[in-house]
Amino acid sequence: MPRTAYALVDYFNVAALPRNRPPTFKDHSEAVDGVVSLLLRQCRVLQPRPESLRIRLYGGWHDERTHDYSEARQALGAIARRYYPTGGRPSRVFLHLADALMSLPGHDLSHTLRLWSGLPPLRVERPDNCGYPSKCPLDHLRHWQRNRCPMRPGCTVRSRAAIGTERQKLVDTAIVADTIHFARHYESDWIAVVSNDDDILPGLISGAADHGRLLLITIDRTNPSSYADLLSQVSVDYFALDRRS
Repeated sequence: MPRTAYALVDYFNVAALPRNRPPTFKDHSEAVDGVVSLLLRQCRVLQPRPESLRIRLYGGWHDERTHDYSEARQALGAIARRYYPTGGRPSRVFLHLADALMSLPGHDLSHTLRLWSGLPPLRVERPDNCGYPSKCPLDHLRHWQRNRCPMRPGCTVRSRAAIGTERQKLVDTAIVADTIHFARHYESDWIAVVSNDDDILPGLISGAADHGRLLLITIDRTNPSSYADLLSQVSVDYFALDRRS
């Protein structure tokens, strides 16, 4: 009889965080609380109902630039220590940061947050209904893709020095690996993968061969997964949750 529900959460994929500024400790605390509340609500409809909920948060927790935990990981670690585990009713909640794979708990995954310099590969095409074909700003974007300023060809500034974005690495594959591990070794428990990203689905589909209580949970996803029928065929239950309901 299942006693525990495990939730493998792609944190930045489903957390309600500000997009126009770096999130604060309060932002992370409220985001975690929102995810936990939704998962607890979902636990109440599972039969048999689990007595505890163990959440693993996945993200770019180790910054390759500082060789240390990322700012988000430090904030979430403090939240986990301060507020978890919760009391025992209706379900006790535990919160863990997925620094390592379940199969190799003593080996942290480093360099999972990296800086991409310059513009990422983009497909840039001027639309037919462009109102300013001779001065379309999209042409400037093409120049920056070639690493040069579109206005001053002699300028020595390059896009790789001026533009950058943070990228997470190993997150989806870590969720897939842990999904398969849980499916093979936690046969009596509920296993939920919480993400709006279809990249994690191969782990659920593979794990379904070894486990009968696998769930996919999406949060505020605008369109249902294209693979809902396939998940149903392999007996993976799909729940689309909405924060506004």
